[in-house]
Parts: sequence; C-alpha cells; structure tokens
Amino acid sequence: MITIALCAPPVSSQQQTTIPLSTPMFTDSTIPPTTSIIPPFSVNVSDTGARTSDEDLGGEGVTYSPFQIWTESEDEAVVDSADVCKAMTEKVNKLISDTSTFMENFQNTFNSNTTTANEAIKSLGSLLKTEKTKLQEIRIGLKTDHETFQTSISSQFSKLQDELEKERNIKDSFALKTREVKVLRAKLEASEK
Repeated sequence: MITIALCAPPVSSQQQTTIPLSTPMFTDSTIPPTTSIIPPFSVNVSDTGARTSDEDLGGEGVTYSPFQIWTESEDEAVVDSADVCKAMTEKVNKLISDTSTFMENFQNTFNSNTTTANEAIKSLGSLLKTEKTKLQEIRIGLKTDHETFQTSISSQFSKLQDELEKERNIKDSFALKTREVKVLRAKLEASEK
C-alpha cells in the first residue's frame, strides 16, 4: 500500500471546540420549524492514526511521518502493478499498430477500388457512346432505306396506275369497236334479209 501525505495534520495546544449545527435559514411555510437535537461532534487528531509526538522525547516533541514501512507484499504489489501496466501498454501499442495497419490496408483497398471503378465507368461510358453512334447510324440508314422504299413503291404504284389507265383505254376502245362491229353486223344481217 502506498500512502503519501501532502502536509502534516494541524496540531494545536488549544482545547478542542465544537460548533453546533444552526437552524436552517429557509423553511417551508406549511411545515412548522422544528429544532433538532444533534449532539456536537469533534475530531481528535490522534484518532487519525498519525503520530503527533515522539515517545523518545518524553512526549514533548512533535513529529509526523507520512510514510509507512514497506512490506514484501507491497513490493510485490508494485512489481505486479508495473507488470500489469507494461502488459497493458504492450496491448495498447499492438492495438494501435493493428489499427494503423488496418487503416492503411483499408485506404489502399479503397483507393484501388475507386481507381478500378472509375476506369470501369469511363470504359462503359466510352462503350455506350460508341453504341449510341452505331445506333444513330443504323437509324439514319433505316430512314434512308425507308424513304427509298417509299419512293420506289410510289413510283411503282404510279406506273401501275398508268398501265391500268392504258389498259382501261384499250378495253374501252375494244368495247367501242366491238359495239361498232355488232352494230355493223346487225345492219348487215338486216340488209341481207
């Protein structure tokens, strides 16, 4: 056990005095004031265990020894305490070292993953831009093909209408000729009779 006193206890040659407790200054109005009977108290310096006189001097000299004599168990306690402190210091240092290593590894992994992710995003952006360009080219090609096809169909349809018109004219002309032939045949038959 380690005991260190900062200063000697006061020693007085005057008689000990006691101070009674005073009544409270503020009281609750609903509770009538009461006086308590508390016996006075006193402290005797010799009861604290400190030596206040030296018996070799006949009790006349005043000495104070704040230190106690060490025992083996106290020496062992100090050694044990020092060993525990040393072990705890080593554990704390190891924990700090492990934490520092973990944080360095975490930061390196984070930086590596960030770089990889940024490169992947950049590559994906480039790929999507290329695909967008290709899709635009396909769309323009399809639009051109559609317009060409539409023009071709319109042209073919116009041509077909022209041919149908010619055929209708030929048919009408043929029908007219057929009527004329029938009329002539009917006249010829009528004249022969």
